[in-house]
Amino acid sequence: MKKVLLAGLGNPGPKFEHTRHNLGIRVVQAWYEKASREAQSVTDWNDNIQIEASVAEVVVGDVKVICLFPLTFMNRSGWAIAAAMKKYGLMNNEDVLVVHDDIELPFGEMKFVEEGSAKGHNGIRSLFNVLGVQAVPRLRIGVGRPSEGMPTNEFVLAKFTEEEESQIEEAVIPRAIAVLGEQLQPS
Repeated sequence: MKKVLLAGLGNPGPKFEHTRHNLGIRVVQAWYEKASREAQSVTDWNDNIQIEASVAEVVVGDVKVICLFPLTFMNRSGWAIAAAMKKYGLMNNEDVLVVHDDIELPFGEMKFVEEGSAKGHNGIRSLFNVLGVQAVPRLRIGVGRPSEGMPTNEFVLAKFTEEEESQIEEAVIPRAIAVLGEQLQPS
């Protein structure tokens, strides 16, 4: 059976829920909810202090998906993902799929990449530093760009506008779930 680590990036705690930076976590949670209805087996989300992450497992077809979101802050995401890779015996970066927000893409646009630079994303930079490579499959989801004069860190830690939130729920998350479904099929 193929194993895949599906990691959604974000910051822990209620303060950061529904912020732009937590879109990766939201997408992975939504994928888990949908996949759980069709799965052969499912585990509930549990915090694993050893790997500093919340983890749930879903078996769909011939694929065991280990869903994860780091309990570290964004800047230390790489440590939790690397620890989970070790714990679950995932030796290849190709066995990891990371979902994260991206200010370099227009709002709602998605891009699946298998390698490339962090483009200023601190969670991805952390992952690359810990793994020592930039070849990690990722689903980048555009959250737009800050307005003139707004610091990037304030922008990504802000909640979506009401209109954006509606688009996230109705269009962006469903499209991201479909992309993940395609990527998580056994090859």
